[in-house]
Amino acid sequence: MGNTAVAVLHYDMSGEIAKASPRMAQAMREMPGSDKPLDFGFGRVIAWDHADGYQVCVVHGNTGWRVGSDNDVPDDVLRAVADKLKMRGWKVSPPKLK
Repeated sequence: MGNTAVAVLHYDMSGEIAKASPRMAQAMREMPGSDKPLDFGFGRVIAWDHADGYQVCVVHGNTGWRVGSDNDVPDDVLRAVADKLKMRGWKVSPPKLK
C-alpha cells in the first residue's frame, strides 16, 4: 500500500453512501460513539464532528488520528503537528515532565 487518499464523507449523503458501501455507512454511523478508528474494508473513519466544527487530524500510513483533548494519540503524531506549526512560525514546546 504505497499511497493514501484523504476524503471528507458527507453524512447528508449517508443513504447514497450506504448503497455504494454498507460497511462504510456503518462505520460513519458508529464513529461518533467510538474512541478509535472504524474500518470498513478498504479504508477507515478516523474522526467525526458537526460540519461547523474543526477537526485536526494526522494521517500516516493506512491510519490516522484526531488530535484533540478527548483522545490519546502517539507522541509521533503530536511531534508532526508541532513541526508543521513551527514551519508556519508558531512557537511550540512540549509540556513539562511531571
